[in-house]
Amino acid sequence: MVRQKEEWQREATVLFGKQESQKAIQAYQMRGHIHLVEEKLPDGHSVEDTVKRYESSARTSGLIFREILKDVQAIEGKNFYEKAKDHEDYQEFLKWRDSQKEAGKEILSQPEIYRSTLEKRCLDPLEMARLFVDKGQNKKSQYKEAAQLLKTKGLEHLIGIERAPGQGVEVRDAAKAALIEDWKKAYKEDQSLLMMAYSNRDVRDLNERAKNQLKASGDIGKEEFTYKITSEVEDDFGRKTKLREDRSFATGDRIVFTRNDGGLGVKNGSIGTILSLDKNKIEVRLDEGKTFGFSPNLFSSFDQGWAITIHKSQGTTVEKSFLLVSHEMNQNLTYVAMTRHKGDVQVYGSRCDFWREGKVEDILSKSGEKLSAADYLDSHSLAKLMKEEDRFISKLFTRLSDELHAMGAVSKQAFKSVANHFLGRTPERDLGRDIIIKSEVVREENRAQELFSQKKDLSTKEYISPALRAIYEEWKHPAFNKAEFIKKVFEKGLKIHGEEKAIAYWESKKEGFLQNYYQNIAKVETELNSPLLSQLTEKWKNKAREFAKQDPLKVLDLVNKLKNQEHERRERTAAEARAAQEQQLKQTPTEAQLKREHLDGVCLKFKQLDQLIKEYPTASSSYKEDLKQFAQELAQENDFMSFLKLCDAKGAKTIERIAGMSPDLTYNHGLEEHEYSHSMDRGRGGYSL
Repeated sequence: MVRQKEEWQREATVLFGKQESQKAIQAYQMRGHIHLVEEKLPDGHSVEDTVKRYESSARTSGLIFREILKDVQAIEGKNFYEKAKDHEDYQEFLKWRDSQKEAGKEILSQPEIYRSTLEKRCLDPLEMARLFVDKGQNKKSQYKEAAQLLKTKGLEHLIGIERAPGQGVEVRDAAKAALIEDWKKAYKEDQSLLMMAYSNRDVRDLNERAKNQLKASGDIGKEEFTYKITSEVEDDFGRKTKLREDRSFATGDRIVFTRNDGGLGVKNGSIGTILSLDKNKIEVRLDEGKTFGFSPNLFSSFDQGWAITIHKSQGTTVEKSFLLVSHEMNQNLTYVAMTRHKGDVQVYGSRCDFWREGKVEDILSKSGEKLSAADYLDSHSLAKLMKEEDRFISKLFTRLSDELHAMGAVSKQAFKSVANHFLGRTPERDLGRDIIIKSEVVREENRAQELFSQKKDLSTKEYISPALRAIYEEWKHPAFNKAEFIKKVFEKGLKIHGEEKAIAYWESKKEGFLQNYYQNIAKVETELNSPLLSQLTEKWKNKAREFAKQDPLKVLDLVNKLKNQEHERRERTAAEARAAQEQQLKQTPTEAQLKREHLDGVCLKFKQLDQLIKEYPTASSSYKEDLKQFAQELAQENDFMSFLKLCDAKGAKTIERIAGMSPDLTYNHGLEEHEYSHSMDRGRGGYSL
């Protein structure tokens, strides 16, 4: 879909579609749409500054080295070191390596000061120590010497420590600041805007910065509500982890939905604006115009939507977009990210990702494979390192090979070299047939790759079309837990009548299940707010809401049982109270009879006088004073009020309120006519005690 208004941008989009990404990126770069921002390394001497300086330098020098490695592999006639020294980025690599070495030297000279920070940052110091060993020996000996050095420093327990997703060092702070500054200027022009980034971490940071700016300027509401949202984190190897996190929202905030839901009518990536919200409900207007409300306690797959990941932007169209690019991106992601706009796209990158202008087009147009083996080690180096049998390298490679195999995204040639070594296969065997890509780990950007491919292998039985995969994913929704018969018919129809008719059958049936599911979810919410369940804690109700998402009927059954038990308890209490009253009347029949007749008369007068004041609002204030006196007389009768509270709590509260009012406010007690009749018409014109 070509969205762009300007002709040169439309031509660039066509170039993206033809996999001529470098030319497309150059077109934007020539016209000043791509901004590379210098990141300032901390120059202080604090522990935190030194560790960050080491992490930033190590990360950037490693990235430059891998890029040099890719470029010189094809050059023949020289050894690797000679080829690397002649590369145009070698001096840049040395600059960052010197900075890394300087910070590493400071850390290892005072390990007792830096130990706790290294532990907190989950920083493996093995490569740091290898900077200071004899490079004339083989790598096995280098790592062995490095481990010994760490042992003398008391840091050997950190060897092999793994970091959690998103725990890496921040190297795009200045680039994000520049992006937000330009975005805020465009926001004042009331355009349709969108910020995008590759990682969830960068997206969260952009959202937080945007919210702080808009809150300070008064463009969104001051009052915020915090909800538990469900987010999915994916590491470099495609491993996904679901997290429950707190997110704050205000009126006017942008919101993005992160999961398909037929009942709400939203898709993964649907964006809207919050119209109103409280702790139990959020009212949203989607960008396509639909307005609806939902309970964040029942549906938690949403997040802040000023910035979103590139994966979720697929299918989105805006007037102007702001893109934070990073070295993890490839041509598929770049294609998606740089074609969301109609009017303009502004691209921002860190010099830690793109150390010179030419690297922008090189990195952003690289192949759409999720990871290349050269991003870590080249095929020849991997095979050589395997032969050395060093325990540290073996541990590194074993973990790496397992993860690459699990995600099914390693380049074929590198994987053949590794597989041949481990399995003893001959090089002639076509290992490409043995590489299995698991559907559950294929990233969303690979959908873009499908646009570039004109051929699909439909000959194997294992092939499942995207439409069928979407249906099987839908079946995981709790709404279809009891749709086993429909699923069986679908599977049989698929074999007999083909995919098109089977899908049509499923589409005709699924809405009924979804409708019943969300109706039952709504019933659960209604029942939980019943006065008969007021004794239940909010924590208990929230648990019930969570269970209801999986099986609303079971929760409804439980809630109804609790309501019936409470109703029976209240009935017993009222019956016991009536029996006690009757017993008291039997003991003093004459006195009780007189009191009853007297209160009957007071009730009747109260009712008649109240009706008179309603019909003649300008009636004398003395009438209102009489009404108050009747209420006070009734309120002083403890037995009468106790009985009334059991039978009609609202009526009792009304009498107590009128009894305490000033005469000029007596009539505005707010008692509805039907409530009054229910409260007062008992027996012969009054309460029968």
